[in-house]
Amino acid sequence: MNKQIVRFTSDDVGPVLAALDPRGWVNLQPDVEDAPPPPPPGWFGSVFSNRGPALPLATWYPGERSAGIEHNTGPKLASRIDVPVGWRVTQDHPRRGLVVRVPAEIADAEVLRWLVDLGEALSAVPTSGQWIAEIHTP
Repeated sequence: MNKQIVRFTSDDVGPVLAALDPRGWVNLQPDVEDAPPPPPPGWFGSVFSNRGPALPLATWYPGERSAGIEHNTGPKLASRIDVPVGWRVTQDHPRRGLVVRVPAEIADAEVLRWLVDLGEALSAVPTSGQWIAEIHTP
């Protein structure tokens, strides 16, 4: 797999769309100046924590029509947000995140917009509208 880093703004997902390949995937994360430090090392905390990362990490697999986001806002995220009609929630876990299946007729741009908007809303640190996409292609 090849990896490409693309910087973009929350207002324009075009640069991500241009590099996206249906056989690959993309990870999206806000680009913040003061990123939260990683959790302290330790077996107990990592095993029994019920929270995801302070800085959301979203993933889009266009070929599989699967979108997900890891977050630290607690359980039952799907009941607290607007999941678009027709999208099916397949996982909603406080540490592993939310995963949805997206119907084939939904454009990649719409999914990316939803993930970015959701990521900004769920971030535990202030975001600036700048994002980083890590695009993986065959």
